[in-house]
Amino acid sequence: MEFRNASERIKNVALNTQLIPLRWYDENPKILLKPEMFQPIGSYKIRGVYNWAKRLDPVKRARGISTISAGNMAIAVAYVGKTLGIPARGIMVDTTPKSKIEAVERYGAEVMLLSARKNI
Repeated sequence: MEFRNASERIKNVALNTQLIPLRWYDENPKILLKPEMFQPIGSYKIRGVYNWAKRLDPVKRARGISTISAGNMAIAVAYVGKTLGIPARGIMVDTTPKSKIEAVERYGAEVMLLSARKNI
């Protein structure tokens, strides 16, 4: 039942991506692809983050959401924050690709960079 509830919660945010056989000429393909790169953020992570955020107590949700991530999860948190009109923050390592950092910032989330250098 929870799966159906989650599906209902995300239906207007995440696309319903179809399964595509890896080999179109096979009658019974063994490998199916689910092209989640067509999601608004280019990743399936939008599904879990949005579902989680919508299930939060409204008072807690209003305080904002955050994650520690090297990219896709931070982008999902930023997107969901913007969608729900709540603060969002992505804590990322300073070696994260610039394109991922910029994607988080484009959705209006705060980016905090942590040093990847070890303290010796």
